[in-house]
Amino acid sequence: MTPPTDPRTLRRREQARKRTARHRGLALGVAAVAAAGIGLWLGGRASDDDDPAEPESAGSAPPSCPREIASDPRKLAGQALMVRFEGTATPELIRAARRGEIGGLIAFPPAGLAAGTIREAIERMQRAAREGGNAPLLVATDQEGGDVKRFPQAPPDLGPAELANADEAAALAEGRATGRYLRRLGINVDLAPVLDLGLPGSFVASRTFGPDPASVATLGIAFASGLEEAGVAATAKHFPGLGRATVNTDLGPSAVDASRREL
Repeated sequence: MTPPTDPRTLRRREQARKRTARHRGLALGVAAVAAAGIGLWLGGRASDDDDPAEPESAGSAPPSCPREIASDPRKLAGQALMVRFEGTATPELIRAARRGEIGGLIAFPPAGLAAGTIREAIERMQRAAREGGNAPLLVATDQEGGDVKRFPQAPPDLGPAELANADEAAALAEGRATGRYLRRLGINVDLAPVLDLGLPGSFVASRTFGPDPASVATLGIAFASGLEEAGVAATAKHFPGLGRATVNTDLGPSAVDASRREL
C-alpha cells in the first residue's frame, strides 16, 4: 500500500504515535512509582515492636526501586497488585509473595479469627517476600471506625460521625490507638480516614466527620496523624464528590450533580 502523503494525515498519525508513546511511558512510570512506594515501608514498618516507629528525618531521600525488581517486568507489575487476604497465609499467597508477584495484601479477616493467628500469617507472608529478595509487603485494611471496622473489637472506639462532635485531640487519640493496634498485627496501611463530606442523602454520611469542610479537614488530618505516629500509613479516600452520591457505588452507579467548584 502506498504511504499517505497528505500533510494533515501525516500530522494526525504523528500525533497519535506520540500519544501512544506517552501513554506507554506513563504506564511504566506508574508501575515503577508503585514499586518504589512499597520500599517506603522498610523493615521497621513490619517489625514486631509495639512502639511507634521513629519518624524519618525530613531530609531523607525516598528509597529507589531495587534493581532486581526494576529489571523484572513480572515483579515490577506485581508490586502494583494488592490482593485479598482473609487471615491465612495460603500456599498460593506465599508463592506469590516469594516470587514478587504481589506487592501487598488487603485484610478481610473472618469473624472470630484470633488476632495472633492473623499476625502470624502476616509474618509468614513478609518472610516469604524477604526470602525472594522482594520489597516488604504493604498490608492494608479498612479500619475507619463506626460502620466500617474489619476488626470490630479494635479501636477506633469513636467512629467518624461521633468524632464530628468531638475535638482534634480526640481524633488524634483515636488515630493513634488504631495505628498501634494495627501495627501489632503487622498491618502498615489503614484505608482511612474518609474525607468526603457527610451531606444530606449521602450513603457515606455516617462514615464522615460531618458536613463542614473545615471541620472534616481538621479532624481527618488529626486522625491520620495519629495513625502515622504509630507507624501506620493513612489513606485519605473517596473525595471529591462521593459524599454527594446517594447510591452505594460498590453496588451500582450514582450520578453526582455538582459543579467543579462545588466538588
